[in-house]
Amino acid sequence: MMLPISHRAWSCKLAGTLLALMAAGCQCAAQRNPTTAPAPAPALGLTALTWNASVLAQCDPPSGWVAQPLESDSRHTEQLWISPSTNTAYGIGHFNLPLPVALIGIDRVLQGIVDDMADKEKSATVVSRQTDPKLPGLRLEIKGGLYDVRANLIVSGWEGWFVYASTSNDDPIDQKELDLAQLARDHTVVGLRPGQ
Repeated sequence: MMLPISHRAWSCKLAGTLLALMAAGCQCAAQRNPTTAPAPAPALGLTALTWNASVLAQCDPPSGWVAQPLESDSRHTEQLWISPSTNTAYGIGHFNLPLPVALIGIDRVLQGIVDDMADKEKSATVVSRQTDPKLPGLRLEIKGGLYDVRANLIVSGWEGWFVYASTSNDDPIDQKELDLAQLARDHTVVGLRPGQ
């Protein structure tokens, strides 16, 4: 059956757009890098960089911080470490996307995170947002009803990571703990398996 010219032209444009988006998604997958060049972790107050298979990341949480039980469901896994004061946290969330990020866009991923945080904490507002090609992804601050979260959002293909340092809104900020949490966040290497 012959399709009308307008429908055929639309189909060709759609196919071309999808191919371009898929190619862009593939390029993102090849750019997974550490967020910074990790320095010797123990000298900085962090543990040695190790592979965490649960969240598909290499991480070096602050020394003496307590790992919490892994949280997991069908699309998301999260590992959290709590500071000695219990007012500061460092965490890594790994999640799967229903479609490649090239098709749905990072803004929709971010909105899902904000909506989830608002459901859990009664409110969530993006305070700052900056694109950072070194991640590649976004550097964010989200103020929730319970916590102030400073995060790196990294998405690639069908998956993403939300690596964060957070403080409790009800307690004074311990700047030394927050600095350690942010250092651990920026040393986290997502998506690269050991030896890559």
